[in-house]
Amino acid sequence: MEKYWHNIEDCPLSVFRKVNLFNDYKALLISGEFDIDKAMEAWNNIYDEYSNEVKSDAVNVNFQIRKQIEVKKIEKEIVRNCIFIICELHKAELLTGFTNDYDFFIFTINKYGFGFDKTKPIAEEVQRVFAQSKSYDTQIKRDIKALQAREKTESKYTIDDTITTIEKFMGFQLNEQTTVKKFTSYLNALIKFNSDAKSNKH
Repeated sequence: MEKYWHNIEDCPLSVFRKVNLFNDYKALLISGEFDIDKAMEAWNNIYDEYSNEVKSDAVNVNFQIRKQIEVKKIEKEIVRNCIFIICELHKAELLTGFTNDYDFFIFTINKYGFGFDKTKPIAEEVQRVFAQSKSYDTQIKRDIKALQAREKTESKYTIDDTITTIEKFMGFQLNEQTTVKKFTSYLNALIKFNSDAKSNKH
């Protein structure tokens, strides 16, 4: 059975960095065969824990938008793949006369709210769902624009910039054993220090 990093208590910062910068979800796999859905579930949990732990509204909102974009991309890919498989099964059915089982793929599509009705003609439902799935593109573009707009008015720090800033603040380099949980404690200390410094100026 596959095993993934799934919480900030255990997840190494190096793994968090790879997913954050490069969308390398395979970095989350500890052992077993990689499954994108399970990797995304593990990442979403890490993401949520990180966002809840960091005492910065700006960081939390930006992370949530990024997370939303990635989730929508994955959902779109899953729905489109299911549509493709249903089409291929339907073609084979027309050629051979054998009835194929679409239930798993229809169930998967309907998990995302498309209401694929298997009592209606397959071709019509496939066409309708495919057309509706284009809404993912609109939603993703909207989220990307929202994120870009936020980043224009904020410091354009990457996770690497944040790590470097924390290392300077703490006076030592973060190593391979540093967990995301420990990283957030350092980050919160830095955020508090900057907040206190601003307060003392007024």
